[in-house]
Amino acid sequence: MVGTPISQASIKYDNKSAFLSLKTDIELALFLDIDVKKLNYLLYKVTDKYIQFEIPKKNGSTRKIQSPSSLLKKLQNKIKAALVEIYVPTKAAHGYLSDKSIVTNAEKHTDKDYLLNVDLKNFFPSINFGRVYGLFKSYPFNFPEKVATIVAQICTHENQLPQGAPTSPVISNMICRRLDKDLERFCKKLKVRYTRYADDLSFSWNGSSAHEELLENKIGAPIIGIQLRKIIKKNGFEINQQKIHVSTHLERQVVTGIKVNNKALNLRRLFPRNIRAMLHAWEKFGYELAELEYRSKYQIKHRYPQSPEPNFSHVIKGKLNYMRMVCGADHSTYTTLLRKFNQLSDQINHETINSKIQNSLWVIQNEDSCEQGTAFLLDGFGIITCAHVLEAGNAIFAFRANEPENTFPVIKINSDKNADIALIGIKLPQNAISLKADLEWQAEIGKKIVVAGYPNYINGDQVFIDKGEVIQLRKLPNTNTPWAVVNAKIVAGNSGGPVLSKSNKVVGVVVTGSQSFAETDQGNSIKHGFVPIELLQKLIPPSQQ
Repeated sequence: MVGTPISQASIKYDNKSAFLSLKTDIELALFLDIDVKKLNYLLYKVTDKYIQFEIPKKNGSTRKIQSPSSLLKKLQNKIKAALVEIYVPTKAAHGYLSDKSIVTNAEKHTDKDYLLNVDLKNFFPSINFGRVYGLFKSYPFNFPEKVATIVAQICTHENQLPQGAPTSPVISNMICRRLDKDLERFCKKLKVRYTRYADDLSFSWNGSSAHEELLENKIGAPIIGIQLRKIIKKNGFEINQQKIHVSTHLERQVVTGIKVNNKALNLRRLFPRNIRAMLHAWEKFGYELAELEYRSKYQIKHRYPQSPEPNFSHVIKGKLNYMRMVCGADHSTYTTLLRKFNQLSDQINHETINSKIQNSLWVIQNEDSCEQGTAFLLDGFGIITCAHVLEAGNAIFAFRANEPENTFPVIKINSDKNADIALIGIKLPQNAISLKADLEWQAEIGKKIVVAGYPNYINGDQVFIDKGEVIQLRKLPNTNTPWAVVNAKIVAGNSGGPVLSKSNKVVGVVVTGSQSFAETDQGNSIKHGFVPIELLQKLIPPSQQ
């Protein structure tokens, strides 16, 4: 008798157990979904596995960032997913954890008599190949030598944890587990509160009884106590002597950028002043001039050279969201600044944006799959396109329709294949205009819409805009994703373009259409449709919403 097939959806893949059970390089390659020969070639033959660049630090020096190639990053992300499941955070750890943040870190040190901040010198570089290899040889991994060696080689570069690899944060937390435990025991005896956010160690206490153990002198440049130095050195780290700071409750006490003097957290005065100045420039000089001024001053602070240039309204909204996270939604300064931001946002002339809509659009070209599509910049979200345009290829580029010779690599940030939408990164030109979303708009039969994009793009083509209305409400084939069918002309190449309402706000993303303009006149308008804009919210991490 033939048995009933087991539904694949009912089988939950245990990523953690699968990783911990690895015994051979072949099993590791299967886990990573890569041929073992290709894995060995990547590790031992490829010389350009990383792109290296530097970003400026506040003290004037630079930090070296090593960004892995797409294939290596894919392998690292698979390992990271398993490590996140395996890692059991200590009470002291607050960095690189989904349920903790700089806010939870600072909250542990509010309203204390004394605060000591210590920085670990060359944090990632000090975690070398040998330490990572030793981690994977020990409990709970207990990997055989060959497996531990390969995993450590995937996760390290030039004998250190690379800043830019997705595995580095969780591995650093694992390496620091013993440090955290040792310092927790040491501080418990002294009635001192200890937390660690990556390489920033913070200690706070009431009274002066802990001074002799934590500090060798009370006057002048602080010197860390001998026992504290021994614990840090024993765990393979070195104190950055230039970043030791002691403060009392009579001075400003700051933990990971947040003031902790009182029971309630607060920000430095410069932070809201900076937001206020940006809003003032927007109101006085207009949005475009204020954005140009901001980019000219702060463009150098980009984390990645190929990342999009800063969008002025995104930056302000991000600062406001951060302020709300730290100070609370009822904080008077926050509510005042938010009210001003909303007033200025509502005053943007959408007719002007519509006349310059091509300044918000890009042509996307996938050279491996020969797919072509459209992308657009959306306020509060980033750069949007269709997921299917990015599939089956690594050589994906974007360019402005009027400058096809100036191509920029596309960085995939997140995607939803069921909805066929994706969030990507492109280096934006200074004249890029951000479209605004209408998350309250509901698709109804008869509602007017405008579709924009680059169907069947040929060098020199201008943006194609067609008007129409919603004619059906359905579900995307083989999914449960809402899909609005329209009678506007949508042709291959439009994929990923914006759908706008009468008020010129984005209400959807084009995902389906005809292969050519000839088909649009042959009763194929049933193919022409878009998915609603609110689906994009799934692509943005909760911390950035």
